[in-house]
Amino acid sequence: ANSTTTPPIMVKHVLVICSQKENYFELFKGKKVNGDDILVDQAPWVDLEAVSYDDSFLVHIKPNRNPFPYTTQGQFRTFAPHFVLLRSYALGNHEHDWRLKINAFYHHDVPCINSIDSFVWSVEKVSLYTKLKRVQKRIPSLPLIPQTYYSHPSCGSFPPDFPCVLKVGSSSQGVGKAKIFNTDQWQDMLSVLSMSREYFTTEPFIDWVSDIRVQKIGGHYRAIERVCDPTTAASMS
Repeated sequence: ANSTTTPPIMVKHVLVICSQKENYFELFKGKKVNGDDILVDQAPWVDLEAVSYDDSFLVHIKPNRNPFPYTTQGQFRTFAPHFVLLRSYALGNHEHDWRLKINAFYHHDVPCINSIDSFVWSVEKVSLYTKLKRVQKRIPSLPLIPQTYYSHPSCGSFPPDFPCVLKVGSSSQGVGKAKIFNTDQWQDMLSVLSMSREYFTTEPFIDWVSDIRVQKIGGHYRAIERVCDPTTAASMS
């Protein structure tokens, strides 16, 4: 008698690390990649832990407080993701610090979008600046705002030229930033920073018109201009 064998169904387990603002279970529902079904799991950094072995990688996810209906978010889960979609920073403005978790993904070199390298580098502005300096060495025409790094306020005996912008640690979104006009303000800031364990950097103040952000997806480039609304001091793209 002839017998037929049903080919196994191949499934790619995709982990999405993000907040609960978007439901990626719905976004990926019914989707395939290279003919394989996609099994999605979604969790914020606060809900997951990870372990990187020499030959395998596992994530452990606890139930979310507000799970999406008809999903696995209300359960404990342990699995090995084939791919990770990173949609959440690992370091916030002192609200959270998930670097120990993202380092597990980095340790195992888990396939990610954006790349795991870019996320690990982006949690420290020092790393990003070093990468830009290396690019500038290859392309001397690349304009780069000069930056000074101070490991401790005691290093600030020789102040920079004024006005300057002082930034504390790797904060983002305008947090931990001050415009310094003179030596008196500089000394005041050093006094305040002596109570902090963070490094700080300074840059020349540039009376800017707008920011230009360049996005690259594959071979597609897009430039986005960000300006400030003078009536609200809010940024608009």
